[in-house]
Amino acid sequence: MKEMKAILVGLGEAGFGWYRIVQRFGKLSLAVVDTNIAMKDKLAAYSVEAAPPFYTSLEKAIQKEKPQFIINVTPPHIHAAVNKAAFQHCLPVLSEKPISYNYYESVQITAIAEQCSVPFMIAENYRNQARMRKLKNWLDNGAIGKLKAVHIEFGRNGLEGRTYDVRLLHDIVVHHMDLLRFLTGQEGLKVFAEKPLDNEHIHILVELSGDISAVYTARVHAKAKETPWHGYWTLEGDDGTVSLGADGLILKASGKETVKVNDFTDIQHPNCLEQFVNYLQGGPVPETMA
Repeated sequence: MKEMKAILVGLGEAGFGWYRIVQRFGKLSLAVVDTNIAMKDKLAAYSVEAAPPFYTSLEKAIQKEKPQFIINVTPPHIHAAVNKAAFQHCLPVLSEKPISYNYYESVQITAIAEQCSVPFMIAENYRNQARMRKLKNWLDNGAIGKLKAVHIEFGRNGLEGRTYDVRLLHDIVVHHMDLLRFLTGQEGLKVFAEKPLDNEHIHILVELSGDISAVYTARVHAKAKETPWHGYWTLEGDDGTVSLGADGLILKASGKETVKVNDFTDIQHPNCLEQFVNYLQGGPVPETMA
């Protein structure tokens, strides 16, 4: 894999997380953009080696650095503007979710990328977790027979580290809806949801193709029980159940011994950044390419 040049846009909590990912990846020449000049000193203190070039203007960074792609890790309400700016320069974009807070703007952004023939990928990283890959493997190999129903529970006591107004439906739920599509291999046909007026709780019923139903509950000020960010899952088939909870994966298939797995170090799982860079260099199309 050849070394490429990228610009990382956004240095919030997620931005520094992506900075660590890029450093571990080790095959990128990087520049960084953030409108807050104070982030320059923070970046220098954060860097093990010499800090990458820092800019407060994306346009100036593009002109000076001439990157081969953009990593968009700005707050969600800024995603669309950054993506449009990148597409004006015909630059591929690896962006955090959501594409936009507005559905029609999301469609427009995707259409612009297609019209310009610019690769555009959403970094839905939850589906790349080893435990999700193991669960997907079990389902695809018929471990519980034909899938019938899914129950998902998510709970966190606050959303620490966010410097913007978090929208539960767009910022958090989108991960779990993507996992639902990934694990079942089906698309939603009908969705019934209670509007989260307090932005703290939501209850969703989903009818999927393949005659599968899903129930989803999310809370962001959970007082009783917190879940991991990927949530707790129970999937029922006509030949058993599989659950993902605090004790890892538990498979209960009819007529067979219960299987428990909580060590996933042997599972090969993809990386969003590696998938995207590999694609730009002639590799296969990533799963979440828009």
